[in-house]
Amino acid sequence: MPLSAGMQWGRVDWEKGLIEEPKPTRWTTTETLRLFPAGARHMVTLMWRGGSGYGAGGDFLCWYVDLAEPWRKAGGGVVTFDRSLDIVIGPDRRWRWKDEDHFAWIQDFGWITAEEAAVLRAEGEQVIALAEAGEPPFDESWLSWTPDPAWAVPELPQDWARVP
Repeated sequence: MPLSAGMQWGRVDWEKGLIEEPKPTRWTTTETLRLFPAGARHMVTLMWRGGSGYGAGGDFLCWYVDLAEPWRKAGGGVVTFDRSLDIVIGPDRRWRWKDEDHFAWIQDFGWITAEEAAVLRAEGEQVIALAEAGEPPFDESWLSWTPDPAWAVPELPQDWARVP
């Protein structure tokens, strides 16, 4: 996702366990390439410093792994549901868990069961093993990727919330 791409974002009130209605906004932090491995309970986002460009010549920051519900195609995009626990993997493949507090809270709120949490954590451990071994996509294969310059900055359709 390039800088300035349209997106929807809703904040979570972690004290009350409430999710606010998503609102239109723009992506402003990093340039990203998101990979959705088939059948996986995670997605991998490659991040480059904002404004430095993708791939060759851009400063690669990290692989960011969101543990999530398995994705599926819908309309012109994909649908998934992030489950709060993330993994940040640096260019040197050192990793750390992120948002373990949020992951505990979604269990406390009853948004996922202990069994679902165990499945997601096991998925994360499998991803970590791939990263430590330098297996795709945690190798060099995507680091020089660049989008076609003819591609327009993507916009969300008006009916983005209607899942076919």
